[in-house]
Amino acid sequence: MPKKALRDFPREVPHGPWPTLQVTPEDRSYVPVSESSLGQCWRLIRASLDLLALDMGLATGKGAILGLFSFAVVFSFVTLYARGFCWWVGWHWAIGIGGLALLLVLIGIDLTLVVVAAITFVLSLGAMLTHPTLLLLFIGCGVIIRYIIEFFPRRA
Repeated sequence: MPKKALRDFPREVPHGPWPTLQVTPEDRSYVPVSESSLGQCWRLIRASLDLLALDMGLATGKGAILGLFSFAVVFSFVTLYARGFCWWVGWHWAIGIGGLALLLVLIGIDLTLVVVAAITFVLSLGAMLTHPTLLLLFIGCGVIIRYIIEFFPRRA
């Protein structure tokens, strides 16, 4: 989209009552140009395509993060179980749920989700390096889910 030069703001009258502005001859001779219906339609399509491209770009990033952390959540449990750490044997599940509840009370749900996502990301980092195709599959599915959310938003 070509950029247009912005005109200067009108100057104020130096010794006049505020906010009297000096009108330039260019402002006095301004005549709005009528736009055809086809030109208006084309302008709106271009603007909506720019907005769609922006939304899709943001959805790609958010979907990649969603896929990355869903992979981390799934494979953190797989990694822990493969190392012989079974939640149901001891009191680990109770301590984990208690810590999660304490985090919810102290810092709220948003930051709790960030802490849980960071912990699962660290736990599954080895699985990410050894299973890159699965990681890309999870990231792709996250991106597709975000695209679906962008194209079909909830009804208000």
